[in-house]
Amino acid sequence: MQIFVEILWIELCPLKSKRSFLIAGVYRPPSSKSMDDSDIENNFENAYLLNKEIIILGDINIDLLNANQSSKLSETSEEFAYDPSC
Repeated sequence: MQIFVEILWIELCPLKSKRSFLIAGVYRPPSSKSMDDSDIENNFENAYLLNKEIIILGDINIDLLNANQSSKLSETSEEFAYDPSC
């Protein structure tokens, strides 16, 4: 059985604002492997290239506080200024 990452993007254009922003809902199953993270990374990168503010919500199922769990996705989240202590 193949496990898929689920990502839903919504673009919001607030009234009285000239700039829209993106909201992502992400679900990465706990059984996902780190090599499957390229889907999430590609989605984040494509959204970033749109030069819009981005809000990412969801359950990515990576313990970013655990230094032993190294992942390209955790490195990518740091590039986007994610703070897991919040």
